[in-house]
Amino acid sequence: MIDNNKRRLDTIKHFYGDESIKNKVSLVIVHNDTFHCDDVFSVVMLSLINGKVQFIRTRDSDIIKTGDYVCDVGGICNPHSHRFDHHMYYFNETFSEDYDVKLSSSGLVYKYCTDELFKKFDLNLEGDFYNYIRNEIYENYLLPIDAIDNGYNIFKDVLPRTISTIVGSFNSPKQNFMDKDGVLDFERYEEEQYKQFVKAADLIKDDFIRFMTKIKSVDVKYFSAVKELVNSTTEKYIISPCIAYTQGLISKITKILNKDLLFVIYQQPNKFRIYAFRKSKISFESKCPLFKDWRGKRTEDLKQYSDFPGMEFVHSSGFTGQADNLKTAIAMCEYSIKHNE
Repeated sequence: MIDNNKRRLDTIKHFYGDESIKNKVSLVIVHNDTFHCDDVFSVVMLSLINGKVQFIRTRDSDIIKTGDYVCDVGGICNPHSHRFDHHMYYFNETFSEDYDVKLSSSGLVYKYCTDELFKKFDLNLEGDFYNYIRNEIYENYLLPIDAIDNGYNIFKDVLPRTISTIVGSFNSPKQNFMDKDGVLDFERYEEEQYKQFVKAADLIKDDFIRFMTKIKSVDVKYFSAVKELVNSTTEKYIISPCIAYTQGLISKITKILNKDLLFVIYQQPNKFRIYAFRKSKISFESKCPLFKDWRGKRTEDLKQYSDFPGMEFVHSSGFTGQADNLKTAIAMCEYSIKHNE
């Protein structure tokens, strides 16, 4: 009978030396050859959860069996044994019934390791708030990775440069490792791919930590206060006493509370900034832009509208504007709502 534990230790020792065995560093297996955002990000999340991991890029079934975690390879999806592949013909798992995009390996790691990941960011959440933050992170960070990796067409006329594109750009061109007859030196290629994988992992790790820091410092910190503010609002606009109450967070909470707000007014020293809410988070079109005749004008040109003293500017698209007093800022919102075309 094959001793998988001994084989695992031999594998780690071979690749990383005795020190890794002594320190009981977890071993993550991912596939070799071309890497994608999902396998790179899986390693990143597991490194955050475990403090440190070693990883091996292989398709060797004997080596795959030695991994503490196996991601994006191996043909098995079994969260209990930390097997997170999604390439099987029968695999149809999504993050929840609210989504119809199949999970990639990173989506699987996030779905089944959320609690461990949250602990590393000191996110001690419960109940509906836990579910809200968990979904926010998935929808805004993991979902695009899942969709792109599984071949969903999520773009129309313009192909943006996404985190998946950037991670993919770290792959080494195989042409650089071919001889004059076009034969690939796979061993040399893989040596370089390992280095490039590490660079890609460092990049997405930094990006994800920034993302999580913002989630913690905005969504988590101000959720209750913003929810109370939105709940108390009876108008189509909301007056925010704090610029830390971001328009994005206010917009999310209005959706949760089933309210239809059109503008937010931020009180700042000697000025009141207005922002129109978007029709959706993936649209730049405002639900109700500021009145069309004001758009693209600044203080001098706006003086002709004497019913609105103190108007300072309105953006050419009408998504934002500014006044030097609250009364005019409110009047600008109300007039724009009344005359929205």
